[in-house]
Amino acid sequence: MRSLLLLLLLVITCSMCVEQKAEVSTKNYCDKLWRYDIKCAVKYMFTEKELEKISGIGEKVKGRNCRETVWKTLEWIDENIEYDQQKAALPPPEIVISPLGVEIVSGKERHFQTPSETVLLRKGICSDYAILTAALLIYNKCPAYIANVSFVDDDEGHMAAVVIVYGSYYFLDQHLPPLDEADYYKKWLEDGRKIKQVTLYSTDGSNVTISNFSSGHTMTKMDSKILESLVSKIMEGKGLKKDWRLGETLPPGYRNGKIITYTFPKFAEFYSPDFRMELADYIVRQLTKSVSLNNFRSFNVDIQRSGGDLIIKLYLAS
Repeated sequence: MRSLLLLLLLVITCSMCVEQKAEVSTKNYCDKLWRYDIKCAVKYMFTEKELEKISGIGEKVKGRNCRETVWKTLEWIDENIEYDQQKAALPPPEIVISPLGVEIVSGKERHFQTPSETVLLRKGICSDYAILTAALLIYNKCPAYIANVSFVDDDEGHMAAVVIVYGSYYFLDQHLPPLDEADYYKKWLEDGRKIKQVTLYSTDGSNVTISNFSSGHTMTKMDSKILESLVSKIMEGKGLKKDWRLGETLPPGYRNGKIITYTFPKFAEFYSPDFRMELADYIVRQLTKSVSLNNFRSFNVDIQRSGGDLIIKLYLAS
């Protein structure tokens, strides 16, 4: 009888041990897996301490509003962070969860980088791009999500940052321009992959699922004319006068002329009116990188769509 009681007590004690270990394992799950589980990562990657580490870049990309901040952030990411092919070739992490705890048995090196780590390394994979992009936006008080993208008949997913502009979701995926839902879906179709679902994770722990990608905008001739008008206003703000006569030949009254042609690949296919002000400013900055406007007094601009590309011609004269 005494032996039976001792055996029963041992069973109860062991059961309590397992329950306690399971409870501890659940409680500390994110402490151990925040570099591997995106739901945990959003709680650890955007703390005040971590955001302070990227404050210098955060100030550089701060705009007059969140639309401008979104554009400048993605522009900085596009120009300063490289895709890490070596990291991408590593095997994905294999995680084992049991009542005894959490163990990463392989693939430890392919973990999420903190925003400051990606800035320091100047390279990363899709998750690192997404986390840094979101962190810079959050630093500037612009709400951002991390998008976990799954594809049809494909086990390998993808991550990007997402913002909401005028009620629409825009994907910020390593390169300009921002893409609305329909354009993002189309972009992946062109790459041979069909999006099945997108889950958005926010810093407050909530998530949203996107499965409808039907709405979108097709760039028209009117869009081109509006863009021309916006670019012209920026040029006039720099002290130049618009002259409609300027074109391929120099009209009377001028001694010198210059033609600058710039192609923006896919910018017509993925054009969005919501970011036309930011695009116009970007166009002017790109066109005038290699020329001093102080040497000219007049200008004209022509914007055309060629397939999916945006072709800009800036005519300058003095």
